[in-house]
Amino acid sequence: MIANILLILCGVVLIAYLIDVFSAKIKVPSVVLLLTFGFAIKYSLQLLNIAIPDVSRILPLVGTVGLVLIVLEGALELKIDATKIPLIKKAFWVSWLAILILAVITVSWCYYVFNYSINDSIVNLMPLCIISSAIAIPSAKSFNEINKEFVVYESSFSDIIGVVLFNFFVTTEIINLTAGLKFTSDLIFILIITCLSTIASAVLLYKINTHVKHVPLLALILLVYAITKLLHLPGLIYILILGLVFSNASMFNKFKIFKKVRFDNFNAEVNSFTDLVIEATFLIRILFFTLFGFSLNLDELISTTELPYSIAFVVLIFLSRAVLLHLYKLPLVPVLFVAPRGLITILLFLSVPITSQLPLINKTLLIQMVLLTAFVLIFGGLLNKKSNL
Repeated sequence: MIANILLILCGVVLIAYLIDVFSAKIKVPSVVLLLTFGFAIKYSLQLLNIAIPDVSRILPLVGTVGLVLIVLEGALELKIDATKIPLIKKAFWVSWLAILILAVITVSWCYYVFNYSINDSIVNLMPLCIISSAIAIPSAKSFNEINKEFVVYESSFSDIIGVVLFNFFVTTEIINLTAGLKFTSDLIFILIITCLSTIASAVLLYKINTHVKHVPLLALILLVYAITKLLHLPGLIYILILGLVFSNASMFNKFKIFKKVRFDNFNAEVNSFTDLVIEATFLIRILFFTLFGFSLNLDELISTTELPYSIAFVVLIFLSRAVLLHLYKLPLVPVLFVAPRGLITILLFLSVPITSQLPLINKTLLIQMVLLTAFVLIFGGLLNKKSNL
């Protein structure tokens, strides 16, 4: 029995790895091929009359770990200097305004047309308003440095802002001054936790001389994030800041308190830790999309009831995105086409409380949004390749 489980698990991972590599060669987002792979496994088992295991319970766990690792990987790859501050500001405002525009229009539509409550509409629609850094960041690796950094910052900000707003509306039934004060106090609290945890993580990485230090550090980071989740705090802020501090540690050598720190040694440890994060992120990402594809049903994929809504939402995404990019004087090609929905979208959708779920915002609509934005991403990649010839 154990040998069979190992055979299946290792085989799935290796095939998913080949799919991921192949997707990069043909410029097709790996999410499309991995979802198809997971879907194909399920129906192959059905044809062989093998019992189909229920994977819905482990999807949120795998997705949460994947989200943390993806944001951490993106932050570890970013270098900050004074010349990049304008780009970071633009990425923040584009991500924030994109979420705001999409949320206001779609929530108003749900409220006035279908008479859904504003709170439930926000909770259900917020996952669809967020760019998935799990797909956006790998897709931008072939872009020039400025465009790549913008996509990394924008998608990371989109994840963080979206998760913060989602958690706020899930835990807040009535929006008033008390709710606003609680939200502000939560932000202050997470910044305090971030400072203390980042210092502890840096000391662990720098001071411990044993051969095994990166896995305990990763466990500590996930532990702190889990604590913030239990406290309903925006833990992704901690992940982003920690990654940025680690990747830009040399900036602190001008402060007297850090004069005794050998930043060359610390940076070497950060590089090794980054390698571990990249490997772990890859494993979790391919497992999540394969498992989610495995959880899909044929009826959900071929349904046309939700298709007009999906297309309308995607058109709204890219129209508003084009306006914002033009407003902030950013290139339309290839950045315009990098607004995929993926891991964060699915994860938040699975986190919507049963009492708040809306019939219109279902798994079929979700999958159609993921696939449509992936196809737009493919089209943008072709345009970018053509413009570079």
